[in-house]
Amino acid sequence: MENVAVNTRKKFTMDNYFSQVKIVTPNNISKLLAVYARSVVSSSEIVNNLLLVSGKIVANAVYLTDENKIENTETTLDFVEKQKISFIVSEIFAEDELEVQDISFSSSEVMFSVCHKTEITGIYRYLMGDAKTGESSLVLNTKMLNVNSFKQSNDETFVVAEEVETNLKDIKILNISSEAILNSVISAVDKLIIEGKIKVNAIYSDENGLGEIVKDFEFKQEILMNGTLPGMSSEAVLKLLNTSIVEQSKNDKNYLAFVIDLSAKAYIYENLTIQAFDDIFSLTNEIVPVYELADFEEYDGYEFDTDTILTQTNISQIQDFDDIIGVYQPSVKVLNIQDLGEKLIVKIEIGALAVYRTENGIDKLDLKHEAHFEMEKELTKSLKNVRVCANVSAFKVKAGKDLETAFLIEYNFEYKKELTEKIVKSFELLNEKQNTDAGVKVYVAREHQSVFDVAKVLNVRPELIASQTEIDDFFEAGQKVYVYCPLNII
Repeated sequence: MENVAVNTRKKFTMDNYFSQVKIVTPNNISKLLAVYARSVVSSSEIVNNLLLVSGKIVANAVYLTDENKIENTETTLDFVEKQKISFIVSEIFAEDELEVQDISFSSSEVMFSVCHKTEITGIYRYLMGDAKTGESSLVLNTKMLNVNSFKQSNDETFVVAEEVETNLKDIKILNISSEAILNSVISAVDKLIIEGKIKVNAIYSDENGLGEIVKDFEFKQEILMNGTLPGMSSEAVLKLLNTSIVEQSKNDKNYLAFVIDLSAKAYIYENLTIQAFDDIFSLTNEIVPVYELADFEEYDGYEFDTDTILTQTNISQIQDFDDIIGVYQPSVKVLNIQDLGEKLIVKIEIGALAVYRTENGIDKLDLKHEAHFEMEKELTKSLKNVRVCANVSAFKVKAGKDLETAFLIEYNFEYKKELTEKIVKSFELLNEKQNTDAGVKVYVAREHQSVFDVAKVLNVRPELIASQTEIDDFFEAGQKVYVYCPLNII
């Protein structure tokens, strides 16, 4: 049998890449309120196994001046990411996300770094098996696989435009962030129909101070794909190219025109049923290509998670309080980590800056709150490091006096973890006369299965398993059973 290869879609993330950004402000900074940054990918290609992604960063800063006025300024910066890859990928589609880190500022400059998290989507050739029937004594199993084989793709660029009536006038857009959500991809005759929605969030200033615009827009777009039939497997990837908001006036009414440029890449697959082989040199989870016995006691690991923490502060002491403009500069500091055996309790201090409006103008209040969150410890032996960051997800004034702020807390634990699984790389021959040309069978046991049960599944003698495996009565659920099989009993 020839090698079985399938063209399929592969999605992976490039190594983290950092860019340094500097924003020069036309006014002296009294207080930095917020920094925003987004990236736009302009090109992606592979040259000699090197993946190149280039684009630009658009960053702006919102700050208070010495005159207690809210201002913002914007800058752009080109970036190039490089990464070696060991497989051939075509039909590349890149989406870059940024995380702002290490913010600092002086009276006239804002400095920070951005961490790129670039996701690559492409088509690559996947070998399902490379064994040939009858030519290798290492072939242990054949099976039928249902796979989606890539057929074709197509790119589509389109615009979603909406006009919303508003009472806002003479506004200045300080920052726009948007998110595209794909709800469905439907195959039809010679086309795909994609549907979804776009969430737009914008910060603006007018004669009354700062405000926020939050809008959701639904969209439906057809992508021409010759040879497409209803029911075929299909999927798509969306990328936001640009979002803009323009103020308009007509018929004595004010409108905000939202214009969102989107790019979509659609994929079509054919369902195939193929025969594939497992051998001891394959990359499946069932067969392990190994040569000696090893038992690792521990390894380094990490765990990343998020949590939303709601904090409350009484702001009734503010004189002539009108309303809250925004909550900025979220920060978090780890105060204490308590180890309770099965879980860790982390105590943190959250800080932020509340900007509010009074009859006398704009003022600010530093917020500080203590909170905590828990992490299940599981098999963790020792904690090495904890990194925590915070973002403001929502805020509101409750009962006219209490400011409630929801912080999205992201935390990353680094630790040493016990490895309970043995990795088998070979078995010693129990009889020197046995043929050395042999294979390894691997089976994942179910709960309460005995040696006889597993022997029946693997088609070997029970005493062969018993002589090579430490077991009292029954295997545990998920336990891997590795059995050396001389050639005469495979």
